[in-house]
Amino acid sequence: MSEEAPWRDEGTRREVDFGRVGGKSYRALVRHAVGERAADAVLEGIRRMLRHRSGTPYEDLYVHDMRDGLLVGSVVKARAPKRVEFTEGLARATSAAVDDGAKIVIVHNHPDSFPPSAADIRSLIANRARRGIIACHDGSLYVFEVVGNPVPGYSIDDATIRMLSQLRGGNEPDLLRGYEESLGVRVEHLR
Repeated sequence: MSEEAPWRDEGTRREVDFGRVGGKSYRALVRHAVGERAADAVLEGIRRMLRHRSGTPYEDLYVHDMRDGLLVGSVVKARAPKRVEFTEGLARATSAAVDDGAKIVIVHNHPDSFPPSAADIRSLIANRARRGIIACHDGSLYVFEVVGNPVPGYSIDDATIRMLSQLRGGNEPDLLRGYEESLGVRVEHLR
């Protein structure tokens, strides 16, 4: 059991639950996260990402426009475990899309099926994305968006996320409330 998130007893299982990801109820979760118009394209990207990374500690990243599901770009060759970053080209393409009115959603996978990291939240802000989605290998999704600013004395960094996990990590709903109350980031766990 994880000390950071004791409510997550399967956090180290990296094989994707394809029975769940392949079902109709999973499409409904994606539709809830991005809307009907983008759901099929985003779902296709998530399934491709999870097939590619199942059983590994690696992450892929896709950027879509939530207005229609258009794929702005992707990063699928990350070689550092549990880490994926925007390339310079993808950052430029995302910025241009936002300037043209795109409603950006950044989608990436978490092999250990954990909530957003500080880097995930900072990436959302830096790339002016409306929403982030974490496709967990356990078949669930975390959907997150910035809804405010951190309370005074808090910042979006690894130390603050660790502190929230230690103080509120006894149960997931309390931890996710902590993200919103302390960091100004609404997180919903869809199962």
